[in-house]
Amino acid sequence: PVQGVKLTPRRYAYLKISEGCNHRGRFCTIPSIQGDLVSRPISAVMDEAEGLVRARSEERLVVLQDTSANGVDLKYQTDLWQG
Repeated sequence: PVQGVKLTPRRYAYLKISEGCNHRGRFCTIPSIQGDLVSRPISAVMDEAEGLVRARSEERLVVLQDTSANGVDLKYQTDLWQG
């Protein structure tokens, strides 16, 4: 299905805000598998989060590989959400 296959309890919903990683250490394979960090614009994240609330998910789990780098690739640009 378009929304993907869900293998967790119905009350959980995952919200991916970025993918990939810019750190090239020998200890991690994420950059070679998923590539460089790509952050989603905040308006897209908020729209998806709003949809998850409408779908009555009780817990929204934010998912990303490198929390300290989210938005670096976007140069922390501002983005409008609902005006």
